[in-house]
Amino acid sequence: MRMKLRRRPDTLTGDAILDHLRLRMPGPLRNVRANTMLADLAIDSLDLVDLLCLIDEEFDVRLEQAEFEEFRTIGELADAIARATAHATDGAGER
Repeated sequence: MRMKLRRRPDTLTGDAILDHLRLRMPGPLRNVRANTMLADLAIDSLDLVDLLCLIDEEFDVRLEQAEFEEFRTIGELADAIARATAHATDGAGER
């Protein structure tokens, strides 16, 4: 059973998102840095699904596996999440 953190970052910068993800990632993935190569993480298919679900649940950003594979580093992933959340927030009041 997954539990959301009580508080997600107020400022959704790439660094804040990375810090938030670190708290939720499985053991060895908690030590990632922004320049950690995603290829070096040896994420299996189950870990990838868990990570994509986590991103969707925590930040309301849905990434497909093909999109995820375009990122080289965990920092690029975190920055993309920050941009997606900022874009969603910017357009929230418009009709």
